[in-house]
Amino acid sequence: MPTKRRDPELDRLLAEYHKEQEKQGERNAARDLRMKRKGYTHKVLACIHPSAGGDDFFTQTYFKGEPTKVDIAALLRKSAVKDDYRVEVL
Repeated sequence: MPTKRRDPELDRLLAEYHKEQEKQGERNAARDLRMKRKGYTHKVLACIHPSAGGDDFFTQTYFKGEPTKVDIAALLRKSAVKDDYRVEVL
């Protein structure tokens, strides 16, 4: 049985993707640190699913103190899905 060879173009694209993911992680960590220094304690990451259809998009919002259900509902007001979010402690 012949061995499958990996496509060099696929390898290049995967390496580029992983490098960009690492850079984005570093940018996110730096932003979180800046916000923590300003007194923010929590971050909400939410996926907005537009009620009218169209592309979903992500948003993140920082809070000084734990966000309430009202805060989260306000973030998700334009979303058809009201439970697609995550709260992170900084």
